[in-house]
Amino acid sequence: MLYGLLGYWTPGPMEILVVLFVGLIYVGIPVLIISLIIRMFKYFKEAAKERKLLRIEMGKLAEEVQLLRKQKDDVQVESSE
Repeated sequence: MLYGLLGYWTPGPMEILVVLFVGLIYVGIPVLIISLIIRMFKYFKEAAKERKLLRIEMGKLAEEVQLLRKQKDDVQVESSE
């Protein structure tokens, strides 16, 4: 009699798979969404730093181009005289 009751209440392999699948859906998807949001914030934070460094480098290059143009103009003025 006791074995019959335990067999009645004991879940089988399909029930265990269903419980694991439902648990994965209800726990795994929110964890996945939260981890993606955290990664997105980290990416945007790093992108802001990269944009700042890129602006600095572009400013340096613009200065170099300006100096080269000035030197080129000076050379042309000296050669025309």
